[in-house]
Amino acid sequence: QRVILLYPKLFMDFEKKRLKICLLTHTLPRFSGDSSAPFIGELAEALSKRAEVFVLAPDDQAFRRDYKRSYKLLRYKYILPPKFQTLGYSRTLKGDKTMGWLSYLLSPFLYFFATLALIRLIKREKIDIITAHWLLPNGFIALLAFLVTGVPYTVTIPGSDVYMASRNILFKWMAGLAVKQAVWVISDSRYYLQELNQLGFYPDKSDIIRYGVDRTKFKRGKKNLKLLRRRNIFPDDVVILAVGRLVAKKGFIYLVGAMPEILRLCPKVKLLLVGDGEEREKLKSLAKKLAVANKISFAGTVSFDELHEYYNLGNIFVMPSIKDEKGNVDASPVAMMEAMMCGLSVVGTKYAAGDIAFPEPLMGVVVKEKNSLAIADAICRLIREVGVGKDQVRRLAIRYFSLTKTANSYMEIFENVLKC
Repeated sequence: QRVILLYPKLFMDFEKKRLKICLLTHTLPRFSGDSSAPFIGELAEALSKRAEVFVLAPDDQAFRRDYKRSYKLLRYKYILPPKFQTLGYSRTLKGDKTMGWLSYLLSPFLYFFATLALIRLIKREKIDIITAHWLLPNGFIALLAFLVTGVPYTVTIPGSDVYMASRNILFKWMAGLAVKQAVWVISDSRYYLQELNQLGFYPDKSDIIRYGVDRTKFKRGKKNLKLLRRRNIFPDDVVILAVGRLVAKKGFIYLVGAMPEILRLCPKVKLLLVGDGEEREKLKSLAKKLAVANKISFAGTVSFDELHEYYNLGNIFVMPSIKDEKGNVDASPVAMMEAMMCGLSVVGTKYAAGDIAFPEPLMGVVVKEKNSLAIADAICRLIREVGVGKDQVRRLAIRYFSLTKTANSYMEIFENVLKC
């Protein structure tokens, strides 16, 4: 107390001192409603309540200045003219499987200019710690900056980065170096850490932290009748909802394949698919072949700001994630957590829901991958429990998936690292 009285300004400056964090990413929302990794923007917002957050990301022509953020966004250019800046923002991998020749050509420029931008930011703002999201490219970029500045970094692995490391010997070498020097390796799924171990990489410290969901944005609500009509769904229909990019690893082909059996057991069912991608026409063709096209509504890409309205149309959420023919997997999809936050029971494969311990059977069912009959059986079992347990599902989601819990877990790691 005597110190505080003698040196009040010094004490106030100490109190005001906040961690300076750089969140390094290659994708985040560029405008209101953008569906490009909204979970990254939400994490940055949550962290900014407890620290000074600088987000560093590649430039893109879709950015809008009127999009308000509580964190500081810095963008780096990596090629001219700007129209050729086509990396990141869910465009690098074709169908989440392979990189095109242009992506390979542009990658060295992105690595170089991202590293320069990061080093400059660290020196100018005196950054305390870097949190790099996706092992490649950002974990390796953080490594290069660490070698120059000594600023520690954590790496978060959402999945496709480990997949790319397994497909390319250069990428594997880069990933290994990034993991070795990282002070902490984080993933939103145990499966991705196991894949990392299979590549021969064993981080000193690791944790499972799921990307959080904003409980104030995703919550239970009444069905929007206008939206139902627009999607050609009747108010008394049981709506099976699936949300995500229409790519192979999402496993939607097996959900569409389950529809004949579902309709045989539960005729008043409609399937609502929200999202777009390379498999859209393939899914439509299968629906037509199975004579269930009139029971499936393809909503296409939906603004993130409107997504909660779609969740509240659903009765059951399905995420039939698989390991695709190239070996890529969609584990721990954020859409599933958003659905549970809105009170929906879920059906998912081990990749999507295997890490969740459902305390009540009606909250969720884990099924075998690539098995349409298993999906149909699980959905019909849950249909018999529609309207029961929605509050319990939401409470479970708040307990495990809230954005506050996620931000607190990250901050605990950052503070532990900087204390050492």
